[in-house]
Amino acid sequence: MVLSATPASQGDTATYTITVTNNGPATSTNTVLTDTLPKGSVFVSASAGCAKAGGTVTCNLGNLAN
Repeated sequence: MVLSATPASQGDTATYTITVTNNGPATSTNTVLTDTLPKGSVFVSASAGCAKAGGTVTCNLGNLAN
């Protein structure tokens, strides 16, 4: 997983991009990404297939080919 973030000051909108890659020998099935948001952050939106509950964003990625 590679995480990149654009620097932001208090009150700015921060954009996070998380890239998931399967380097294994086989397809990863029913793959789920879970990301805990930093304390004090305000969730705005996420890509399709992702949802926020509490301070956690969960994305159902399905099958990831190797």
